[in-house]
Amino acid sequence: MNHSIHCVGIDLGHKNAIVAVNTNGIIKVCADSSSTKIFPTLISYGEERRFFGDQAQLNQPDNISFTIANLRKLIGLQYNSPDRERIEPDFRFSLCKLENELTGIWCRNFPKPNAFSPEQCIASFLKHLINIAKKEENDPEVNKLYLSVDPDCSNIQRIGLLNAAKIAGIDCELVTSTVAAGAAYIHSHTDKIEQDPYQSKTIYVVDIGDSSLKVSILKLFQNSIEVIAHQQKNEISGRKITELLTEYLLNKISQKYFINLRNDLRNKSSSMHQFLKSVENAKKILSANTSVQFEYQYGDKYISFPINREDFEDIIEEYAEYCASFVNELIETSDDFPTFIELIGGTSRIPLFRKKIEEIGIKVVSNINVDECVAIGCAMKPSLQIADILYRPIEIESENIIVFDALEFIPTITKSFNKIVNFSCKVKVESNGSDYKVYVDSNGVFRVNYDINYVKVTIPNDFSENQIKEFRKIEKSLKKRDKNVIESDHLKIMLESKIYEAEGIFRDMINELMKNKKFMNEEQLSKEKELKKKELLKIFEFHKLDQIANENRK
Repeated sequence: MNHSIHCVGIDLGHKNAIVAVNTNGIIKVCADSSSTKIFPTLISYGEERRFFGDQAQLNQPDNISFTIANLRKLIGLQYNSPDRERIEPDFRFSLCKLENELTGIWCRNFPKPNAFSPEQCIASFLKHLINIAKKEENDPEVNKLYLSVDPDCSNIQRIGLLNAAKIAGIDCELVTSTVAAGAAYIHSHTDKIEQDPYQSKTIYVVDIGDSSLKVSILKLFQNSIEVIAHQQKNEISGRKITELLTEYLLNKISQKYFINLRNDLRNKSSSMHQFLKSVENAKKILSANTSVQFEYQYGDKYISFPINREDFEDIIEEYAEYCASFVNELIETSDDFPTFIELIGGTSRIPLFRKKIEEIGIKVVSNINVDECVAIGCAMKPSLQIADILYRPIEIESENIIVFDALEFIPTITKSFNKIVNFSCKVKVESNGSDYKVYVDSNGVFRVNYDINYVKVTIPNDFSENQIKEFRKIEKSLKKRDKNVIESDHLKIMLESKIYEAEGIFRDMINELMKNKKFMNEEQLSKEKELKKKELLKIFEFHKLDQIANENRK
């Protein structure tokens, strides 16, 4: 009997992704075949196939120049821009200029070099995650995807994510990550929400994630969420904490072992990748324990020394105080006092951050799973009415005229224009007097309704239907290539197993014949040999698998 998942919710972070499925109102977080629920947001382009998530992470040390991370940062990024120059040193893979002047990913380890847009790469990763969801539910159809975005996600980035979903071939809506966390609270604690439909519980969601600090004021009702405010600071993040700890450890290694690892860091070497993994591991352990033994093998030199939590907290105290100050500032300027502060995000596990926020004087809790709540909330979206707001105003550039103000609910009302306008959301509309209408839809995307015969709309990274079809065709070809190599490798493993089995039988046969030879006459010995030969031939028929494997690889 055919069945379907009502929807899939994906928390697509810069570092990790989590998938939740909603089947007839029952929501659960998906795990892969190795019971992993947190999937690294990585794609590794090998010479023969692609690897995703955990497999990409395992493949990364040997294929560091072609393992792609932080894809969302590249969406809509102008190649000739200070932003690209600023972030490129952090990447171990090559960037390139695409035909539309935006930034792409350059992969040289194909039969011929290829340039991919970030949207193409994200599309392939989304398909990988959706396949995990489908396997979790015995391979049903997936009707819809709800994808998390940061509150300050730009118009161009939102368009890019929706285009990635189009390439992946799935209908998609965007959900603000902190709002999704509020939805997860309703899902887990329905009994704590006011039963009166006109009564609400006001909470602050503070998300200290890998890439930024996000704070949202939410009013929670039984079946709806109203957003009061969003604030975001990209200067405070788990990544920044890692950078501070890395600098501390580099200095300590230089003083203790007289080794300068900074050249390796600049050269993006494979050994530096292992060093950064050790730094991340130390950070995680210090969040739960008072000390950790930092260990790292550098060539023939074994580096080992203890790190105390006190030293770690000295390094990050300024940022923990800045985080608390940012949250407190929003509380002081808001008319809505929170019942409590819900603390989520991986960095929220560092005790000092919780301690500093608690000093504000408002109850701080973690009532929901700090890792899974956003994916769960995304999957819950169809059953809730969400009144989200614009994060930043949309203006007419050069005239400083506000079209849609920050804090306006989305979707907004429509407004009419009939002239050439450069909007601050990087959309240009050219009209010779013909009317067109603009609005912001429920995904937070600026839209234009117009007659293509009289009005021209330019969006830097929007794709035409023909481009979407072409990208789907490329993805289909790459998927087939992946599948052929996977099947070929599987057949080779089977073949090697059967050859090993045959060799064992052959050895046993010879030993048995030699043992019994003196008790057999010539006729008996000949019959026995013929029988064993037939058994062996049956096993060696598996050599045909080798031909199939080679054909698939071609």
